Amino acid sequence: MIIPNVPIPISTIRPNDILLLLIVGTLSEISFRALLRSSKNRSPKEFDLRQTLKQLRLDTARARKLGPSAFVETSKLERKVLAVEKDLASVQEKRAESGKKNEEISDEFGTGVERYFIFFLLRNPVVKC
Repeated sequence: MIIPNVPIPISTIRPNDILLLLIVGTLSEISFRALLRSSKNRSPKEFDLRQTLKQLRLDTARARKLGPSAFVETSKLERKVLAVEKDLASVQEKRAESGKKNEEISDEFGTGVERYFIFFLLRNPVVKC
């Protein structure tokens, strides 16, 4: 048994609604991706901490090469390295938390916007029989 196809009149297809959905979807996707990208990028503070850590590690390696005579200086540098590593870890943890929070917010907001527009468009159907 073959189910007959009902022809769809061209007047029932609303290209403006399709364009509106495409534009809203594109703009929301671009804005959400930009928000997530900005939250995943390293902050200037984190960049400075990484540079400081790199320089302290180089200084510590140089001090170790001096031998036992530079033991006090080496231990001070190692303590500074540990402190900077701790600060860097806290900054990275905050960045990860804000990234997750921004991702959740963008998912919830995006879904809400899409639902609103779909509801709005379906509420005003154009059906001519």
